Amino acid sequence: MQRTRLYLITALVVTSQAALAGGHLDTFKFTGQELAPGIEAVDVVPIRWDERCSNLQYVINSAALPNQGSPLEVSIADLEQVIQQSFDAWNDIPTSFISFQVVDSRDTGNAVRSFDFINEITFSTAPGFTALASSPSVSLQQDINLVPGMDLNGDGDSDVFDPDAEGINQCADIDGDGNIEFPAGFYPAGTILENDVQFNTNVLWSTQPVAGAADIGAVATHEFGHSHGLAHDFINQISDDNRFGSTMFPFISTNDPEAEAATRQLHTDDIAWSSFIYPEASFDNVYSVVRGEISDIDGLGVLGANVYAVDQAGDRTAVTAHSGTLRVLGINGGLFVAQPEIGIVNGEYELPLPRGNYQMFLQSPDVAGATGGNISTTSAISASYGQVGYDEEGIGPRNQETAFERRPGQAQQLVIRPGSRPVKVIDAVINESIQLQDFVVQSFGGTGAALAPGTVYAQRFSNADMLSVLEAGAAITSATFQITAFDAVDAPRFERAALALGFVNGDGTVELVETLTEQSGFIGQDGDLSPFYFNASNGLGRRVENKLRKDPGLDVFVVLEAFDNPDLRPGGAIPPLLALEAAASGNSFLATNNGPLASIGFNWLIQLVLAP
Repeated sequence: MQRTRLYLITALVVTSQAALAGGHLDTFKFTGQELAPGIEAVDVVPIRWDERCSNLQYVINSAALPNQGSPLEVSIADLEQVIQQSFDAWNDIPTSFISFQVVDSRDTGNAVRSFDFINEITFSTAPGFTALASSPSVSLQQDINLVPGMDLNGDGDSDVFDPDAEGINQCADIDGDGNIEFPAGFYPAGTILENDVQFNTNVLWSTQPVAGAADIGAVATHEFGHSHGLAHDFINQISDDNRFGSTMFPFISTNDPEAEAATRQLHTDDIAWSSFIYPEASFDNVYSVVRGEISDIDGLGVLGANVYAVDQAGDRTAVTAHSGTLRVLGINGGLFVAQPEIGIVNGEYELPLPRGNYQMFLQSPDVAGATGGNISTTSAISASYGQVGYDEEGIGPRNQETAFERRPGQAQQLVIRPGSRPVKVIDAVINESIQLQDFVVQSFGGTGAALAPGTVYAQRFSNADMLSVLEAGAAITSATFQITAFDAVDAPRFERAALALGFVNGDGTVELVETLTEQSGFIGQDGDLSPFYFNASNGLGRRVENKLRKDPGLDVFVVLEAFDNPDLRPGGAIPPLLALEAAASGNSFLATNNGPLASIGFNWLIQLVLAP
């Protein structure tokens, strides 16, 4: 009998904590299927509200108001208004049928939220609660037939009624006791039974986006996405000209009123996923669903790959998805990650796209600030299988989509015309690559050097190191830069990115002698490794190889030049920063005030990527 390798999942809970879109939140489904004696198959499934409970009623806990006891305490009337406005941002989606309403404000009797079949909004949180807010849902973990009289939360009160006897087949407060009961019938695993939204007691709150306080409307709109069952997404920068993220990006700056105001406005991704999970009849007139599978070189499905579509009208990231179906093992009440052949069911994804022209891309679920652990169980466990750390790439045409791509930035054109064409199936294979770098982990988000004019960053890749991979047949395909923002007034914009040849002088400074390829007005991805793709990579590699052979003193340099004219940056914003590691290899160089490139005492987070 084959031995099964197990990895412990530390806790089993029925509550989906959203403090952690691009798809679904998920939970565990106990199937009852025995894979081996004492080992049960446990599927990871999405959570959602049943159609019978899609007209959701929420109660505001009047005993726990924002800024309670201070002169800035928010009134019940103002709180009801801003909460309902945030609900209505979702309610007003014409292609989604789910509805959220504030129906009452009263003392719920809860010091903190509890599983009592009251969908509660409260500004009371337990000691040690550190998030701005969270939206925990309680969901079923097995398929079940609910029968009249069942007590689901063990409080002695029936939570299920007979729909024929009551003449209603919708979730409602049938017995008038202030909480919701469910009509009897079948409910699949993942069905949400209750959702509470809790806002941090110790945060200063405001009903409008202002500096110095957290905007209730922005945070509530985000949390109500989780109340739908939506996960986070990776869209922290919508386009080159729009620095704002989607509503469901996991983080927001509470000192940036413009960003808070933008979070109140749903992004294309937020609208698409609400519509996909709760589709109105008009859905098929607006959306087509792209489906496919992400796999590795061995044909194994990839968990948690961030698949995203860029709308060519305005170069905007439109909709994202996360790939893969996961199965874990239940043993003696504990949950364990199994060997890949059992645990990775597939690498499939679904992507609802509105009418438009798109290109498709994918990246690893380890974006700085929004890792797989902030997305879903499936994305988080991808790291257990080593399915992280691969390079961002375009999804090319079917006959060019392989594990060994010389032009990884190439992405096929995708035309979406709902109702007129069959569903697209777009598969992709994760690229195999050689990553040359000196850094291991990020230590800092840049230095004050960015404030000086004429700032240039450079990373050296030695003649010997380059020749060793080029002579083995590798092609130079791209470079990546880890970028962070000191001032978020604008998207991270640089004067240029370049691949160059040069040499190190006797005094340790660098002289660049030839630019091989460059991109002016380089736009980075804030908090992420930003790719700079090279065209004609096969020819570029051979060209570099020949030059390095002829002159052993030449090295290869990846260069990033800061955009240092404050008059041309919106609002005179401080330029973005290049991340670094607090270590020194002697291969990282910096120039300021238009001076020479000199070696520094740390490593830039710059890597050169080659296809083997």
